[in-house]
Amino acid sequence: MLLTDPKNLVKQTLMENGINKLCVFFGKQKANDILLSHVITFLNDKEDKELRGSFFECIVGVAAYVGWHSSPILMPLLQQGLSDPEEFVTTKAINAMATLTELGLLHKSALYQLLSETMVFLVRYCHKIFDICNDSSYNISKRFFTNLKHFLIDKIEVIGFC
Repeated sequence: MLLTDPKNLVKQTLMENGINKLCVFFGKQKANDILLSHVITFLNDKEDKELRGSFFECIVGVAAYVGWHSSPILMPLLQQGLSDPEEFVTTKAINAMATLTELGLLHKSALYQLLSETMVFLVRYCHKIFDICNDSSYNISKRFFTNLKHFLIDKIEVIGFC
């Protein structure tokens, strides 16, 4: 009932406050078969960026419970998040990718594919990163960004983007 409620606020609340408890209640197999298949449909709501963002915030917990074999299911979902028109959702998808990687829940082949797709964002924002490096008001992170800038210049010049 909660998974199919027509109100997005109910779905979002479920994702943010109860999805992990439902995973434990259903067990691994049903969490994979029932919960995962239903929450995937939340990404189809093009009107509600908050719901799509909640999906990416909470999918890591579901994937951690279900296990690494959820990687093939997650791959197209993460790709969809990377191409979401809302930067808010894209950021959450990238954060989910990072956490899934830290937990070892993405196959290496999926990880390489997703890395190649996230390079677009690096290239898109490389000039902003360089501007931050040169802005004296960011003294705390200036050393980090300066090192990043030099690393990126070396790598991106090889690719030929910036």
